[in-house]
Formats: sequence, C-alpha cells, structure tokens
Amino acid sequence: MFLNTLYIIAIIIAGGFTTAMGTHLWINRKVLKSGFFLGMVIGIWIWVNTQIGESIFPSVSMKTGYHYLQYFSMGILSASWLCFTLEFTHLVTSRRITASIFAVTAGLPTLFIAAILIFRQKSLIWASLYISPNHMLLDEIMGPWFLPFSIFSYVVLLLGFLVLVRTSISGGSIELRRQMPLYVSVLLPMAGHIIDNLFRAELFSYDIMPIILSFSSLAAIYYTRLRYFRTIPLTQHVVIESMNDIVLILSPDNMLIYANQAGNFLFGDMREHHLGKPLSSCSTHLGKLTEKAGYDNFFREEIETGGKYFDAGISPIKSRMGRIVSKVIVLRDITPIKEAENRLLGMKDELEVRVDERTSELKEANRALIDEIIERTHVEETVKAALEEKSILLGELHHRVKNNLQIISSLLNLQSSYITDAEARDIFNLSVARIRSIAIIHEKLYKSPDLAHTLFGEYIKDIAQYGISSQSRPGRPVELKIDIAPVNLDLDRSILCGLVINELLTNAIKHAFPPEHGDSGNSILIKFVVTNCDYNLILSDNGRGIPEDMTHGRDDSLGMKIIQTLVKQLKGTISFTRENGTIAHIVFPIERRN
Repeated sequence: MFLNTLYIIAIIIAGGFTTAMGTHLWINRKVLKSGFFLGMVIGIWIWVNTQIGESIFPSVSMKTGYHYLQYFSMGILSASWLCFTLEFTHLVTSRRITASIFAVTAGLPTLFIAAILIFRQKSLIWASLYISPNHMLLDEIMGPWFLPFSIFSYVVLLLGFLVLVRTSISGGSIELRRQMPLYVSVLLPMAGHIIDNLFRAELFSYDIMPIILSFSSLAAIYYTRLRYFRTIPLTQHVVIESMNDIVLILSPDNMLIYANQAGNFLFGDMREHHLGKPLSSCSTHLGKLTEKAGYDNFFREEIETGGKYFDAGISPIKSRMGRIVSKVIVLRDITPIKEAENRLLGMKDELEVRVDERTSELKEANRALIDEIIERTHVEETVKAALEEKSILLGELHHRVKNNLQIISSLLNLQSSYITDAEARDIFNLSVARIRSIAIIHEKLYKSPDLAHTLFGEYIKDIAQYGISSQSRPGRPVELKIDIAPVNLDLDRSILCGLVINELLTNAIKHAFPPEHGDSGNSILIKFVVTNCDYNLILSDNGRGIPEDMTHGRDDSLGMKIIQTLVKQLKGTISFTRENGTIAHIVFPIERRN
C-alpha cells in the first residue's frame, strides 16, 4: 500500500512537471518557435497522464482505456522527435517536407491502433491484459504485431538520434557538449524502457516510464531555453566559423583563446597552436592595436597586415557585475575598398594635373581674348568716331543742300515778280514748289537722328501745307486732310513721293475748284496706307473731277508726264477715278532700295 501511494505521488509530480513544461512551451511558442518540440512534450504529457489515470481509477475498463491511449502517444512522441531533429540540424529546410514526414511517421501507428480498436482485433497487439501484482496497473501479453509496432517507434526515435549525432560529429567536441541535454532527453526513455522490460518483476510491475519521461522533457526544455534565450550554440558556432570576417576572442590579459576559420589568414593552418598565447606574439600589428585600445574601451582602427587592409574593432565583453571577462576583435577585409580609394586618389591627382593644364590654357586664352577685346574696343571707338564724323558731315551736307535750295527758291521767287505773263508766272511758281519740296526733305533729314530715313508723315504734312498756302487763291480756301500711317521711308522714295504729291496737289488746286464750283466746302485728302506687301498713296478731292480722257492716262501735259515718270521710278502704278471728285491712287512695293 505504501509503495502504491509513493508511486502515485511520484507520477502525479511527474505529470505536474510535464503539464507545467507543456504550458510554458505553449505560452512562449512564438518566442521559442517550438513547433515539433511542442509535439514531443504533448506526447509525453499524454503518456504520463494516462499512466496517472490507469493508476488511480479502480475500474478495469477505465484502466484499459488509458492503457490503449498510451500507445497513441508513442506515435506522436517518436514522429515529433524525428521532425524536431531534422529542423534543428537544418538537414531538411522545407516546412512542407517535415510536415509530410510527421504525417507519415505519426499517422501510420495511430491509424494502426485505431483500426485494431474499431475492428476489435486487439489480440494482434495485446494477446491479453490483466491486473498487475501491485493491483494498480495493467500488464499485457504481447500479440503478433506488438513487436513490429514497438520496433517502428524505436526506429523513428533512432533516426532522430542519428541525425543529431551526425551534426555533433561535424561540429566537433564543443557541440557534443553543448547538445548533451538533447542526448539525455532521448537516451533516458530508451534506457528506461529497457529497464522496465528487463526488471519489471523486481520493480513490482511499477511502470517507471512516466517518471523517466518527465526528466527527459525537463532536459529537453532546458536545452530549448538555452538555445533560444542564451543564443543558439550550434548556430552561433556555424555562423562565426563561416564568417568572412576574422573573429578573435581574447582573455582580459590579451591572451588568444579563440579564432574562427577566417583567422587562418593570420595564423595559417596552425591557429590551434596559437591559442593560449599573448596576441602580441601571434601578430605584432594586433598587439599594438590592443595597446592603443586600452583596457575597457571600444576601439576602432584601420590596419595593414599580410598585404591586406582590415577595419579592426575591439569590444570588451563585461559580466553583469561590470567586470571584463573577455575581448572580441573583429577584422573586416576592406582591401577592395582601399584599392578603390587609392585608384580614386590617383584619378584625383591626375584630374588635378589636367585641371591645372586646362586652367593654364584658359588663362592664355583669356589673356588673348582680353587683348582682342581691347583691340576691338579701340577699333569700335575709331569706327564710332568715324560714323559720328560722317553723320555730322552728312547732316551738314543736308543742311547746306537745304540752304542752297532755299536760296534758289528765293531767287526764283524774286525773279517771278518781274514776269508779266500770268501763264509763265504759274509755270515759274510750279518749279519753285518743286524745288521747295526737295528742300523740305533735306531739312527733315538734317533735323532727324536717322540721316538715311525720314518720318514720312511729317514730311508730307509740311509739303501739303506749303502747297496749300502758296498756291491757294484768295477767297477760295481749301481744307487739307491728312491720314498718313506711321512709317519711315528712305531718302530716294521720300523725294519721289514728295514730288508726286506736289504735282497732284498743284493740279487739284488749279483745276478741281473753278469759280462755278463755289468758294466753300472745298477739301483735299492725302492718305498713306501700308498693306502686307505694298504702300498705297491716295490723294482725293471733292472738286469737279478730271476729264474722262485723263482717267485713262491720255493727258499729254508736263505735270502728268512728271507724275508718271516719278511713279515709274517708284516701280509702282497710278490710277485715276471720278467719284465725288477725283481720286489718284498710287501703289508701289515695300522694298529697300540700294
């Protein structure tokens, strides 16, 4: 009775441990990434708690149900162990493949037990079940399929064990020591099952597997926490050894205690022989680096050793109490960067030389350009002075021409006072008007800032007003209307247009307004219009109109011949129409005459 009570207490404690560890795994499943390891603990938890149920309940049917349930947990436990080792050692990296392996290895025994129970073929596994001598548990007589079923579960466990051994061999003795909790967790159940089968009678038919499995899960949980909360030893070793950077670990007194695979560049293939020696005896450059770094400061510097450049950093590692327990030196190869930097420096020097050469060339070109600018400025000033002198001379020339023409006009006016014949006097006065129109254009050019062109509107206005004032008859006023577009004409065409207007204006004053036409309402319109390609000079009056034969250009008078000659020199055409008087329309092209 005492042993039964003690056994129940022991397996209840084991069940409590297993439940607590399973709960811990479930709560921290996202941190621990337990996965199949959680499946292992679930399998152990089912085994332990079915043993508790089988021990506590007195009913044989209840004990039998719990006994059957134990064999379901065997498939889950062995399959979860195999998949856990495959993922842990990275032998299989595909989650889909490990899930498929779990489905096969856990599904086959589970479906086999379920089929036996459904089809009532329990004798294939258990020939018979009976109450053990301790009156708590059931003992069984094995059926024909019991041994194959057990062997399958052991083979799956053994495969996981071999996967772990393979990784330990490749990782060395250090990894073997670090993975020892995992070996304990798998070897304990195997050893316990063997002891349970060999010494069942000596143990009074007590099943020690629940207790052993609880210790097994405790060892596995310990390793899992070590793996995930204190960094992963296997992964840490693999990562550091496979790094391209050189990693050295020193003792507080600068003794070399570890060098990764990349450290062979510094120590050759004999890095193991340098362990435990002062770093200064292994590498002079690194020894000087540790001296510069001091004792407890982070230090970083670029060094050159073995024909390569390294970015070296020293970091002290301190305990929770702040005491330095070791130092880590990380050497990163920056040779390609330094070579690129040296190439850039070379290119910079070359570029500076080329810039200096180009600067010198630009200075020479600039000096030559300045000389050329000075010379051109001198020439420009000379030309400007010459142009100013020419302008002055040309203005003076126009002024003198104007004065001479005025003298000629005055002489002719004086001479006309001695002419008694009225017709001869009119002819004489007409010549004076013609000379006066030419004098006006020279006067305009003399006063204009542009000696080659005239303001055509002002010029025509002066000619027309002079003609009206000099040729109008007393008591018969004529109103003058002028509509001239703002345009500058060259000297030649301005003189030709002025002469044409003078002739037309004279004819209009003489012939358009006879005495019978009346003395009021007489007007003359001078209009100048610019189109896209032509100039249009229009002179119209509201007089009696010209004779019909003159509209067809058949007038043989001197005035008409002069007009036609002038229009021809303008490369234009002239037309006359009778419409409320006379309209003379001259059209000549817009072009600059040389």
